[in-house]
Amino acid sequence: LSLHDALPILDGIDALNSQSSVFADLKIIGSGNTGFRSGTASVVTRCTSIGNSQEGVLAFDGCQISQCMVQNNGASGIVTGNNCRITDCQAQFNNFDGIAAGSGCSIGGCTSANNTNSGVSTGSGCTISHCITANNYNGILAGADSSINVCTALANLNFGISSSSNSMVTASAASGNAYIGISIQGANSTAKACVASSNATGGLILYGRYSTVEGCTASGNLYVGIQFNADGCLALNNTCDSNGTGIAGNAGIACFSSNSGRIEANHFSNNSHRGLLVDPGSTHNIIT
Repeated sequence: LSLHDALPILDGIDALNSQSSVFADLKIIGSGNTGFRSGTASVVTRCTSIGNSQEGVLAFDGCQISQCMVQNNGASGIVTGNNCRITDCQAQFNNFDGIAAGSGCSIGGCTSANNTNSGVSTGSGCTISHCITANNYNGILAGADSSINVCTALANLNFGISSSSNSMVTASAASGNAYIGISIQGANSTAKACVASSNATGGLILYGRYSTVEGCTASGNLYVGIQFNADGCLALNNTCDSNGTGIAGNAGIACFSSNSGRIEANHFSNNSHRGLLVDPGSTHNIIT
């Protein structure tokens, strides 16, 4: 089924009152509101939604969305409620988020690029895996208690990857982002086996207390490779190479007003001015 240039004030397909329905192989182009709207616990697969005035696909709680393409919509590409699953979708050139999911959602195998806000944005308790985000404002923004695994964030205008409290970022890469590669915004979170390179401010920055960066590589970041801005953080077995090249006086690892942390078994090479910087406001740290 294909709908082209739907009435200017109507959704392309409005199935809001449906439940546990299946929608497959639909094409909606140029509706005056949302391209496709589904009810709860529905399946949306192999659909295309392009050039609609509002969201491309708007789905409520418990839906599964797979193999869909959403492009050039006037708001976000895909928006879901809670406890949804989004897989193998492409979201590009949308006028807000590429993919925006509620809490308890799973997002896997998606590509989200050239959207004006975030490539992928979620509520709490979500899993984001094997996704690529590029040339958005933010790459991936995940809520608390979330997991980000094997994702790539390239050339986004702000954060590459940002996680909140009690979250995990593993085996992911953030490169060429115009602010921070990987930002740990909340407490008790971990970045492990990640790569952050050539970001315009810092590679991996920990703003949340009692957070950990372990087994990561930070290279060629213009300001600092790894930075602590909170108490009780741990940097363990990381490699920091050629950071601080854009601004004099920075380092491979830097601690700013960060107390009672531990910096252990890290490798430093070719960083501008110093491998490790601990400012006078940082106290009771253990460095081995």
